Amino acid sequence: MVFTIISLLTPSLLKTYSSMREHDLDTVMECVPVIVSTLVALIKILNHNINRKKFENMFDRMAKQWEVSEINGELHVLNEIIEQGSRMGSLYRISLWGFLVLFVSLPLSSPFLDIVAPLNETRAELPLFQLNYIVDTDDHFYIVHLHSAWCSLVVVLIITTIDSLYMVIIHYCCGLFAICGYQVKKATKVGRAIDIKDNRFKSCVITHYEAISFYEDMDESTRTSYLFQVGLNMIGITVTAVQAVMYVDQPRESLRIVMFLLGQQFHLYALSVPGQVMLDRSLELINDIYVSKWHEIPLKFEKTLHIMQIRCSKPCKLSAGGLYEMNIENFGTIFKTCMSYFTILLSLRE
Repeated sequence: MVFTIISLLTPSLLKTYSSMREHDLDTVMECVPVIVSTLVALIKILNHNINRKKFENMFDRMAKQWEVSEINGELHVLNEIIEQGSRMGSLYRISLWGFLVLFVSLPLSSPFLDIVAPLNETRAELPLFQLNYIVDTDDHFYIVHLHSAWCSLVVVLIITTIDSLYMVIIHYCCGLFAICGYQVKKATKVGRAIDIKDNRFKSCVITHYEAISFYEDMDESTRTSYLFQVGLNMIGITVTAVQAVMYVDQPRESLRIVMFLLGQQFHLYALSVPGQVMLDRSLELINDIYVSKWHEIPLKFEKTLHIMQIRCSKPCKLSAGGLYEMNIENFGTIFKTCMSYFTILLSLRE
């Protein structure tokens, strides 16, 4: 997969270099989204392999917790939240694959129309990307298109697979917070009659600690990757928006670029949503403790819940290099920033 990505990245960089030497800003801007997308996929797969041991450890912990939750009759709480992550991942995959199919098939419309509704002249064949293969791409249109389409498929496959996996992992962590809240409500139902040697509050503390530990491991494994991905996405969205304006008088080409733009925006949105879910779920534990019958239990256990509440006041936030928090509010801010850069680039082009 890395070799496939590099096989697309190399001609893109060659085309960018030659266009910069010719001071062709429009072609440079056409190359940038391709470079950005390939680099994002490359970062994802390399980051996952660099942190392979950490992710394997997380998978083992997930499997063990699943068994413990099943034994304790708490599996329905964990399963409900993980199902939400699974559905989110499915929607994400379907959407990006839909954008990819439309994006890849549009350049083939000219050869198709030449067969179905031929004209006195051959329709212009538009390449999928602006690439420099050193050879004449017009004479090898179908080979070049096949290579570009295959590379696009691999890039989208990497992006959707890893992002969907992370969605499930993050929702699992959110499930731990939900289990902790469920355990607190269940433990406090006994009230003053609770045995001082009862281990139910011990289980609450252990689950809370496991949730925080799991969150920290996930954040540590992804924060550097997210930083590069968010930065590259901003560049890609900005430049692709300029491209869409450049080709506004060419509906077919404009539609293809819009598909690419929507895919980039949806990717950035999909990176932000799990972070928002994590933030909300970690704060929700405070409410679970508050609405429980904490005032009816022995003072020793009240102090335990109070310490948990103090820790809950510090929400669990996924970040991009510690500089950017992955949530919906910041997604809106970044989108506005991209539009600001878009207007600057458009004015420079004019």
